[in-house]
Amino acid sequence: MRTIQLLVLLLLVFIFNSSIHTVYAADVPERSGAVTDPAGLFTVEQVKQLREALQGQSFELVVVTAKGLNDEAIQQFGNDVYNTWKLGANQLLLVVTDKPGTAQLVYDNEQMAKAVSSTEAGNAQGIIDLQYKPMAAKGSMIEGIKGVSSYVNGLNVPVTKETSPQPVPSGVGVTPPVQPSASEGASGSVTPVPPKGETPTAPDTSSPSGHVGETGAADGTNPNSSWTASIVTIIVSILIVIGAVVYIMKRSRRTQ
Repeated sequence: MRTIQLLVLLLLVFIFNSSIHTVYAADVPERSGAVTDPAGLFTVEQVKQLREALQGQSFELVVVTAKGLNDEAIQQFGNDVYNTWKLGANQLLLVVTDKPGTAQLVYDNEQMAKAVSSTEAGNAQGIIDLQYKPMAAKGSMIEGIKGVSSYVNGLNVPVTKETSPQPVPSGVGVTPPVQPSASEGASGSVTPVPPKGETPTAPDTSSPSGHVGETGAADGTNPNSSWTASIVTIIVSILIVIGAVVYIMKRSRRTQ
């Protein structure tokens, strides 16, 4: 009986530790040029090669790596990075993970989204499926990333003139994220970003259009929302563990 009780307690502790890991795994790293590799997925030479291949393009593909995240966490991570780094309409964020073929493409450009919707890809996830996944499956993430950059820059989308970077939203999660349209759908998808020129002070409940991201649809929250949800998860996990310990102690006393 005590063995079973111990196993149950260990399981609850594991769930609690997993919740904490999710919180810290989504931290936004400091940007390091066109390629930021906190997950250590590339060699120094590969990073150099990528930066050279991505520079000089009309639409800049910014790459960031991550590992140990589930699909939902990857989506949130992409949204947070895009907003925190204040990427503009002529910049796209590609989140590359340690899971073969798993990536997220995030951008906030209505003309780009419209152009993509009329191609074979259909949406941001489609670009990943066509250009990144096949090469990543062969062990060449570098070529997959180059393929994504070549694809978006071959769509003949006019470059947007920008006078200032997008503001960093305040509030929760992807802040205020924009819900992707039905045609954009799904995983590896377009992520909503706050309208240019505005700095929201509270989460936006509206569903603006124009953001594209992949690996999941945006949830309409802003950067701080993920922390709120994670904190709630941790508190609940702690209460569950405490409750389990109290229950096991009371049960042990009764059986003595």
